[in-house]
Amino acid sequence: MTLQQHIEQLLAQPQKNRAFSTTYNGEKIWIKLPAMGESNMWHSVLKILFKITHNPLLAPTVVTNPKQSLKDEGLKLKHLDSLGINVPKVLLATDEYLALSDCGTPLSILIKKDNITKEDKSQIFAKLATTLASMHNNQMYHSRPALRDITYHNGNIYFMDFEENLEGILTTEEAILRDAMIFIHALYRKVPDEKLINQTLLIYTNSLHPNILQNLKNEAQKYKILYFLLQICYKILGKDAKAIFKTLNFLIF
Repeated sequence: MTLQQHIEQLLAQPQKNRAFSTTYNGEKIWIKLPAMGESNMWHSVLKILFKITHNPLLAPTVVTNPKQSLKDEGLKLKHLDSLGINVPKVLLATDEYLALSDCGTPLSILIKKDNITKEDKSQIFAKLATTLASMHNNQMYHSRPALRDITYHNGNIYFMDFEENLEGILTTEEAILRDAMIFIHALYRKVPDEKLINQTLLIYTNSLHPNILQNLKNEAQKYKILYFLLQICYKILGKDAKAIFKTLNFLIF
């Protein structure tokens, strides 16, 4: 049975998830279906701020054309793979689905595992920091480097889920700055170990090209009013808003 036949046999059955795994020729692979984007609080905050400031960095990028988004993602994965970036291999691409190689455990899950030592987590996040910084230094970006979209497999960091298309909305420089802010926010939002956050941020910023780091700090200065508003309301803020405050605090001071 060919891979296409295997997948179409699976798709003939009702699917509860827009992404699911299967085994083909003894290997675990993932099938990804087109789907509308879902807004979370971070997207909502960006949308409000974009309306107020008209800052392109805050432009909402939730998927509104699922099939085109899936096609674009497949092309981007192939392009990044050709450049040596660790991303899932595109095994098969159609208008209805992508078949992708397995790339291990999302960091949002790995960080919660008790059977992984603090030392191992420290090494994994250090590799994450240097890998993302290297991508940014080489004028490449993810577009949404949240921990659920980054995995660890066989000693390497992999980037997944390139659904948010920033082409035509942001310049490469702006997209990299946005990447960095979302990454820092993700650390404060998802990592419970403050020491691990600080270590990861230190490695990331030390690995980042000085010009990019300075541009990032300059960008954060634009949100001082938001920072002070969040500081006043800090005790009643939710996790996302507190993570935004900590992100700005790290970059501004």
